[in-house]
Amino acid sequence: MSHVPVQSSPLDTALHRVRRAVLITFAVCAGVIAAAASSGPVGAPPRGFPIAAVGLALASVLTRQASAAARGRSQVRLALASLLLAGCIGLVGVALALQGGSRGIALAYVLGGAILCLRPPAPLSPR
Repeated sequence: MSHVPVQSSPLDTALHRVRRAVLITFAVCAGVIAAAASSGPVGAPPRGFPIAAVGLALASVLTRQASAAARGRSQVRLALASLLLAGCIGLVGVALALQGGSRGIALAYVLGGAILCLRPPAPLSPR
């Protein structure tokens, strides 16, 4: 069997670069959390942090699903929004760490956002 290499469009390439940048951002967030957060007693994080993280995760999943169904510019915008929303979950973890929250919980936010970015965006469909 021979496989014909599929040519990716410039937009596909750009989305993969954004995905890579978001994953690198998660690594930086984890480093900041490791340096800034306390490893002291684990308490419940302030109420806004879990709400923000879950809201961002749901928005990321919904925009990813909408991107798979969309076409043209909408598909690109939704795929980009999905990646950026997932990246914001890591920033919520950094904010929690800087507020004196638990290192484990803050790192869990970063890990959750990274999991949402592991699967590459679907190939963009032609207009």
